Amino acid sequence: MTSLFLALALLQAPVPLPPPILVTPKDAKSVGALINRGRLLVHRGQYQEAIIELNAVLREHPDVELAWNLRGNAYYRLGDYPRALADQTQAILINPNFIPGWRDRGATFGKMGDIVAAESDRAMVLKLLKH
Repeated sequence: MTSLFLALALLQAPVPLPPPILVTPKDAKSVGALINRGRLLVHRGQYQEAIIELNAVLREHPDVELAWNLRGNAYYRLGDYPRALADQTQAILINPNFIPGWRDRGATFGKMGDIVAAESDRAMVLKLLKH
């Protein structure tokens, strides 16, 4: 029972943002720069603007799991958990070893009240961290 309460506490904590991708000025239009802009907008609480920015990334680069996960985080912060879950799941489908996707999806499942799924994603994070 204690581990369940610990898992709930961890899953309900604010979802931290991944570290920024460093780009040079000549890469200003690169995927990394656009993702950084989306990340910054999420960090500033400008979630709708972040979603618009990340939509542009995903139109051109639908295989970038970080963009899916960041957009999912923006939806999460807006309280749109079904869309957050869909984006976080897409990030995991693209890269099953993407720990932030599993962590963030677990938090979303927790907010949605699906403790079994939240615990399952938490277990996957721990498994991936061991490798």
